[in-house]
Amino acid sequence: MRLGCNESTVNRGGLSSVCPNRVTSQGRGLARVKGVGESTRASQKVAPWCNESEGQHALAEVGSRSIGVGRTTSPSRPHRRGGGACNRTRKMVNYAWAGCSQRKLWCKPIAVLIALKDPWRKIAWGNNARDLQYVKDYEPENDDIKHVRILLYGPVGAGKSSFINSVSNVLRGRMTTPALTSATTSDRSFTTKYETHKIKKGRGKSKTYYPFVFNDIMGLEKGDGVRADDIILALKGHVKEGYKFNPASPLSVDDPWYNPCPSPDDKVHVLVCVLSANAAEITDSVLKKMAEIREAASDLGIPQMAIGTYIDLACDETEKDLKNVYKSKHLKKKVFDFSASVGIPVNCIFPVKNYTDEIDINDDVDSLILSVLRTMINFGDDFIDK
Repeated sequence: MRLGCNESTVNRGGLSSVCPNRVTSQGRGLARVKGVGESTRASQKVAPWCNESEGQHALAEVGSRSIGVGRTTSPSRPHRRGGGACNRTRKMVNYAWAGCSQRKLWCKPIAVLIALKDPWRKIAWGNNARDLQYVKDYEPENDDIKHVRILLYGPVGAGKSSFINSVSNVLRGRMTTPALTSATTSDRSFTTKYETHKIKKGRGKSKTYYPFVFNDIMGLEKGDGVRADDIILALKGHVKEGYKFNPASPLSVDDPWYNPCPSPDDKVHVLVCVLSANAAEITDSVLKKMAEIREAASDLGIPQMAIGTYIDLACDETEKDLKNVYKSKHLKKKVFDFSASVGIPVNCIFPVKNYTDEIDINDDVDSLILSVLRTMINFGDDFIDK
């Protein structure tokens, strides 16, 4: 199995010698001083990417068991949350750097475990004009309904609000912020109210809105967060705009925020579960809430689908080139795991990348967003046309 280095191989007994030379991505040369064969016993421990004289913190086992057991950060690459896609080989190497000896853990992705030869799902990359025109030309088949209502729900920090902003960016051709988001990670939901987000269409006197809206809600939290009862009421159109979710008690019929006579426009037409492809496993309490919500939506006949966000953080190859999303074995496994966990069919689960650090529109990001948006519109239109 070749790893991109003449002398790097993997065998059943562990790891053989590493590349004879190595240069960091920061441009500072690090020349190997001596071989490593004897120093890779599983019992030895070092602090990864840390000078031994500074102490033994963040210990990592080295040896045959260290293949694919997590990630190791480097000086030039910040550590990212969650389980990454790439299994890595690790090796103890001695380097001379500025006259000071350092011991490093050397990492190298095993490419054969990352990418498939052919994509497991095909997408029309670069053909955004067609899908964009389809969205712009859409009008609901049912004349009694002005817009398709799409409700997003999922764990805290999955990217629900960011997805709404990303859709707005694609349709308006620039960065927009219709839904407020937080850049800090937290186990508490940043969104606390029931909000409807419309996306502007046109400018000036000709300004209108697209015939679909997104509802953003409080995230599902372990033992807290939005209650499943409130989401079920929202599905039926009983929750008024601006209602602040109360994790302690559900919305009651005598509450002023309760809508006793919802119109067809108030009801939800598509239910979308938003999950992070870079997060740890979903907790049992959150899965239980999801099951209750899905069961209620099924009873109402509401079509359901899911999107997996943060695909760039979950897989290095996808981060390098977003077109690798459907060639990634890791992301394919994630989609199938999502399906098994929440019960949504695989062909109704779409990996996407939200606009997060970009300041300009990106065609590949748009392709994934438009692909899932078109499906949402189709599902919703089929439902309201019954």
